[in-house]
Amino acid sequence: MEAWTTAITGPTIEFLVARLKRMIADGEDARCTPDIALPVTYKSISTIIGVPQQDFAHFVALGETAQSAPRDFAAALAAIAELDAYFYEQLAERRRHPRNDCSPS
Repeated sequence: MEAWTTAITGPTIEFLVARLKRMIADGEDARCTPDIALPVTYKSISTIIGVPQQDFAHFVALGETAQSAPRDFAAALAAIAELDAYFYEQLAERRRHPRNDCSPS
């Protein structure tokens, strides 16, 4: 469990601090749910399912867009399709190069 905590907590804090600094520098308002709670959720899920760190920001953006269905249904559908394709690609990669999914490495 400690390995998961280290793998999730440190990178999440780094990501959120950098994101909030960019938002503040750009004059944006930071809000708890979309700017802190959801990214923590995304980071936890993405780490557990094995999304590579370099794909994390894109994973978050797609997740946020996918949740925008009431505001922009077409964009949400496109994001869902891209997430679907991404996960099929990750699955194929895992089949080509199996690894221990019980480890956060």
